[in-house]
Amino acid sequence: MKKVIIALFVIVSIGTACHKNNDTIAYDPCAGKVLTTEIQAYQKFMDTTNSTAATHCSGMRYQVTNPGTGAVPGADSYVAVTYSGALPNGFVFDHSDTPVLFPLATLIEGWRKGIPLLKKGGAIILYVPPSMGYGSVDVKNNSGTVIIPANSILIFTIQLVDVQ
Repeated sequence: MKKVIIALFVIVSIGTACHKNNDTIAYDPCAGKVLTTEIQAYQKFMDTTNSTAATHCSGMRYQVTNPGTGAVPGADSYVAVTYSGALPNGFVFDHSDTPVLFPLATLIEGWRKGIPLLKKGGAIILYVPPSMGYGSVDVKNNSGTVIIPANSILIFTIQLVDVQ
């Protein structure tokens, strides 16, 4: 399953990581809002599961469980994380107990918005609406089985181990 998620990160990176090495990535974390068409279902999910989650300026919901004390990642940072990704029904579609290093700019929008809310050592739960996750695309494993249905809300528990 990690290969599927990593492949998706790579696909996203093709469109977002093409910049000059000396440039910094301009990224507005409040741009890109939860889509109007998904607000009702997303809000219903949030109301029934975790009404204490904060609301990001984009409309995404999150809960910082440990703010951390180290460096804050920027849009062009590399982040080392341990994580778990699950669907609302509890199905864990991916996880890593050992740190994985990613360029932040290549990750799904929910991660690009949520991870910078932490400092190194911090932890967060992200409630990612479909438009900030994998959208209207079914995510399949190597055998063709759908592991993330289209238009799914995703729940990520992330620990920010390092910022580079």
